[in-house]
Amino acid sequence: MSQEIADWIAYIKAHPDTWKQEHTDFINAQFDKAYAFIEKIGAEPDGVDRLCTMYGITNKNLIEELRAKFANTSSHESMAPPHAPVTHYPDSC
Repeated sequence: MSQEIADWIAYIKAHPDTWKQEHTDFINAQFDKAYAFIEKIGAEPDGVDRLCTMYGITNKNLIEELRAKFANTSSHESMAPPHAPVTHYPDSC
């Protein structure tokens, strides 16, 4: 077992009441950063082409949809879908 996994297990055991929310906040922040990156690249003049290359998007309909979305989005408008924080965890967690 790697040291990172052992450390995470120890952290969970030491913080049984708070680790889930901290983990959820961390994961949500990762999604927010990914959406911000996509928006930043997409807003550039050749951004849609770069995004399609990076993510391997070849569907022409999807590419045109992306071009339309970025053409109609101002720099301060977010394209990220709203995400609700996770409030229920299965008992197995």
